[in-house]
Amino acid sequence: MFYILPFMKIYNNFVQNAPFSPSVTLFGVNLSDPYGSAGVANPFPPFAPVHPTTSSTFGLPQQFQYFNPHWSLGHTNAFNFTIEQQLASDLVFRAAYVGTQGRNLQYFQERDAAVYRAGATVSNTNGRRPLAPNYASLMEMTNDGVSNYHSAQLTMEKRFNSRFSILANYTYSKSLDNQSVDNQFTVSDPNPNDPHFNYGLSDFDTPHNLSSSGVWTLPHFNSHNRLLTAAVGGWQVAGSLAWRSGTPFNVISGQDRSLSGIALDRADLIGDPVIHSEQPRNSRISHSFNKSAFALNPLGTFGTSPRNPMRSVRVFNLDSSVQKTFGETRKLSIRCDFFNMFNNVHLNAPGLNVSSASTFGVITSAGDPRILQLAARYRF
Repeated sequence: MFYILPFMKIYNNFVQNAPFSPSVTLFGVNLSDPYGSAGVANPFPPFAPVHPTTSSTFGLPQQFQYFNPHWSLGHTNAFNFTIEQQLASDLVFRAAYVGTQGRNLQYFQERDAAVYRAGATVSNTNGRRPLAPNYASLMEMTNDGVSNYHSAQLTMEKRFNSRFSILANYTYSKSLDNQSVDNQFTVSDPNPNDPHFNYGLSDFDTPHNLSSSGVWTLPHFNSHNRLLTAAVGGWQVAGSLAWRSGTPFNVISGQDRSLSGIALDRADLIGDPVIHSEQPRNSRISHSFNKSAFALNPLGTFGTSPRNPMRSVRVFNLDSSVQKTFGETRKLSIRCDFFNMFNNVHLNAPGLNVSSASTFGVITSAGDPRILQLAARYRF
């Protein structure tokens, strides 16, 4: 069991609360007179750090961030079971089950979300909050964060012998949580009324992950031809292979259709989003999934799509390098690195906003192409 120490610096943001420093969020205002058009007093310049008096004016509604009174340190339970078998003097096979459970993790929840009712609009969001007109967003720091990770891990390792070594790993896993990134005072759950709404595949979930690396040192050729010996012998070749599943992503409505003031609504899932037939690359780029399976969620709802229902394109990548050192007392080292050696196209996730018709389901970017790097170093 490991307890998770909080990053105390982020709690300096609590000084933004009144009476230390005002923080105001308004909706649907006239930018030429935001406070006057919203019917609230201008709180700036703020009275902090001067101590407020009974005559101090608070700009309403006020938004606050605060600790749950029962907040405590979260913890992670880690467990594993490993079987290892030596197959040769320099070769070992390893099989393991590895799991972790995160409990009572730091989590932020909206406690004063706007309530949907007839006539609800974005402009009257603050007026529909349960604690209106004095309070706007109330963000509570709680211990409601939870995570679960389970994996089977296979490893084959050949230690360096006979001029080469190889390390290969394969992991089959599943990761679930209700918040993958601990953003500072940021709500992750679109639905403030359902604590389980955001529990699903982690943003980094990678069910299949194969990786391998190796080093091979060519022998030094003993030839009467010194040029041939220098050119061919003694080179070291290294490589790193990665072949893994793509990471999942959400499909969002792109609008505050729930009119809750959180604005993280998901789209409605109305069909099968998976395209089961083979697609050429051009078609996959413009239609990476069945876009007709998603629709805008009705007003007053948070969307029926589960968290992270779709997955980006799998990744295959090979990096390699060759290097050699010439000389004894004075040494010249030459190295050449190939990143993404086969120049595979690593497509990024497609557009996930159902309200953006031009980019929804369309892949508009990719990772780096092949990169060649040359280096030389002279030591004397």
